[in-house]
Amino acid sequence: MLSDEENFIRISKNSDHQSFQVLFKKYYISLCAYALKIMEDPDEAEDVVSHVFLKLWSRRESIEINSSFKYYLFAITRNRCIDVLKKNKRSQGFQDTGQLQQIVDEHSDIEKKFQLLYQLNKIEGRLRNLPPKCQQIFRLSREQGLKYSEIAAKLKISVKTVETQMTKALKELRKVAAMY
Repeated sequence: MLSDEENFIRISKNSDHQSFQVLFKKYYISLCAYALKIMEDPDEAEDVVSHVFLKLWSRRESIEINSSFKYYLFAITRNRCIDVLKKNKRSQGFQDTGQLQQIVDEHSDIEKKFQLLYQLNKIEGRLRNLPPKCQQIFRLSREQGLKYSEIAAKLKISVKTVETQMTKALKELRKVAAMY
């Protein structure tokens, strides 16, 4: 089964309607729910999401996604909602943009949390790829707060082995940090 990123690459290279439908069905409802939180109008929320997918299809060959596909979809949905809200405010003659700024701030926080969760998932994935002993040592140090000497005593290994394994784990995790 292809990842969302691989599906989108396939869509952009081959104009693959079937792969696009898979992504559309997978994300449409959750994007509508997300947009509804911002827009507070179901019809406008659906319009925003429809617009997002239309833009995605029409610009499929030139779009470059540097984060997860899901993160990208939620970010462009948020941006489209904000654009529509700004346009509505202008057309209705509202002078107070405080409420709009509050909405922007709230959803920027959500976006930051989503990005953080994405990064944590990447880190966890890298951790799971480490050898079991290395993984265990890292978790004892970072998650349980044990000192190297305590880990060595607990696992009946040398402190030097703990240091070596921690170096290995941290080197692997720096690769994730380098992506951002």
